[in-house]
Amino acid sequence: MTTHLQPPGVSMEFESGIALEAPPHPTMGIAAEQIANGLTAVRGVGAVALNRHIVHSEGYQSWQTVGAFTLLALTDLEGKLARWGRRLQDKDENVSRPVQSYIDHLTDKGLVDGTMAAVAEREKRNGNTVYATAVAAATGVTTARDVVTTIDRIAADVQGIDTRAQKSGKQKALKQYVAIGFALSPLARTTIGKTIAAFGMAHTTKESLTSGWELHASFAKQRKLRKAG
Repeated sequence: MTTHLQPPGVSMEFESGIALEAPPHPTMGIAAEQIANGLTAVRGVGAVALNRHIVHSEGYQSWQTVGAFTLLALTDLEGKLARWGRRLQDKDENVSRPVQSYIDHLTDKGLVDGTMAAVAEREKRNGNTVYATAVAAATGVTTARDVVTTIDRIAADVQGIDTRAQKSGKQKALKQYVAIGFALSPLARTTIGKTIAAFGMAHTTKESLTSGWELHASFAKQRKLRKAG
């Protein structure tokens, strides 16, 4: 009889065709989940610190600022670590989002929306009114979208609907990080650079609205299927 060993928490298949489920690893899972929670906290605190730095620094556009923002954005990968940790604890999350997932969601939005708002405020103080207005408009629309989407998610969760992020939402987040990173770089100091940054943020705002609508549509579809069933 041949045994094929698999990574922790997955099945073990025998030559006879009988599959046995490997036991969960709660200790490792709890550790992974706690590390993920710590990264979420770092992103939340870092987002506030970055916001204050931009608002109070006339020459905020630097590669150091881009580096700090990039490190905070990379902590977004903690979601995968948290889900892996919960699987090791044999937790079923096919539908319901735990509280930690909402905190993760809010810190993501805080980093993006807070940084955009800081750029708008700083550029207004620097006298770049047109650019500041464009960034402020993009920030307002994106923030409103995020508030509505969060409420939509909570309502869907209460109904037991699958509220996991859509592929378009993940792509939108990546584009937002790139656009904001560019706006924080020395490349955006010139008039041409600011124009590119403004168009980049306008584009990601459009993507944000599209992904939000697609998420709402998926919730509506699931509600219809439930009523039909």
